[in-house]
Amino acid sequence: MTFSVTQMMFVTALLLCSLQNALSCPRNLSKIVGIPRRCFGLIDVNEGPMKYDDALKRCQDVYQTKQLVNILSKAYLRVVLNWAIGQGLPNDTEAGFWTFFIRKQEAPLELNGTLSRANEDIRKNRTLFTKPSRQNVIVPDDLWRNETQPGNTLDSRDERCTAQSRPGKQPEYLGLDDYGCNGPQLHYAVCQFTSRGRPLP
Repeated sequence: MTFSVTQMMFVTALLLCSLQNALSCPRNLSKIVGIPRRCFGLIDVNEGPMKYDDALKRCQDVYQTKQLVNILSKAYLRVVLNWAIGQGLPNDTEAGFWTFFIRKQEAPLELNGTLSRANEDIRKNRTLFTKPSRQNVIVPDDLWRNETQPGNTLDSRDERCTAQSRPGKQPEYLGLDDYGCNGPQLHYAVCQFTSRGRPLP
C-alpha cells in the first residue's frame, strides 16, 4: 500500500498532535481532560487558605509558574473547580481558589470613614479587573457570579482580587467574586502553567 504526499502529511500531523497531547506536564502539574495546552496544580490544602500574593508565591515556589487559574468562561471554570475538588479542595466553606484577575487601582475609604462616589464607581467598574501583566485582558461580564459583582461592599474592604468561592454550593456560586487580596476571607491556590501564555478561552 502506498500513500500520497498529502496522506503522509496528514498522518504526520496526527502523530505530532497525539505526541503533543501525550507530553507530560512540567513540574508535577496535571492535565485536565478537555483543556488543551494548560497544566494545573493545587497547592497542598493542608497549608490552608492564604492571601492572594502568598498564593502567587506558592505557585512560584512549588510549580515554578507565576500564574493562578487564568480563565475566561464559566464552562472552563466549572471544569477546573470539579478537578480541584477531586484533588482535595474543601467544599464545605466559603474558601475557594484565587483566580489571576485583579484590579490594580485602589478605592479606599475617605479619612472620615465613608466611601466616595468616585471610589464606589471604581469598585463596581468591571473593566478595571484585568490580568496583572496584560491589562487589555478583562474579566468577561458573564464570568462574574452575578450582577452584584464586583463592588458589593461599601466598607473598608477594598476588594481588588478575584476568586471562585463556595465550591460546595454550585451552580449558585459558579463565577467570580471580588475579595480583599489580604483578607479577611482567604482562598486556596490553584496554579496554572500555559504553554503559550494564553488565557483559557
